[in-house]
Amino acid sequence: MNTQTIPDKYLNTYPIPAEILQNWTRWEGANWRIMRYADKHNGAHPEDQRFTVRPPQMCSHHYDGWYAWRDRHFNPYSGNRWPGHPGSFLNPGAGSPTAIDRLREERRWEWDQKTIEQMQMIERFCADGRGCSE
Repeated sequence: MNTQTIPDKYLNTYPIPAEILQNWTRWEGANWRIMRYADKHNGAHPEDQRFTVRPPQMCSHHYDGWYAWRDRHFNPYSGNRWPGHPGSFLNPGAGSPTAIDRLREERRWEWDQKTIEQMQMIERFCADGRGCSE
């Protein structure tokens, strides 16, 4: 059970609309938080929101796949692009630290977004009955 506490204001700035409160642990709530974070931080990429979302009711096969995708992580040391193939040019000491950090953050965000897409695709497959084990 998710025991996440919902604040009165998100980022101590944004009042949370009633429809978002009802969907706080669903993708609608995660998307709203992503947009508010970008508003407040001048377009910066927010923390990964995958771990704030609860899975919907699914068969065990899709449930396992949903969690397997959720639990994949970007490796900040290698900087490899999604889905984690080698060949990154993020070498220690190469280029400006600010540019490398910015690229690393962009790749983390890309990883988060593509992983979220996979999780949502699994939800749709199960809802349509495709590949269900039960």
